[in-house]
Amino acid sequence: MLRVRLYTEVRFEVMFQEGLDTVLYVYYLEIAPKE
Repeated sequence: MLRVRLYTEVRFEVMFQEGLDTVLYVYYLEIAPKE
C-alpha cells in the first residue's frame, strides 16, 4: 500500500514538472519576444 502511494506521488511530481516546463516554454515563446 505504501509503495503504491509513493509511486503515485512520484508520478504526480513528474507530471507537474513536465507541465511547468511546458508553461515556461510557451511563456518564453509567446510573451518574451513581445516585450
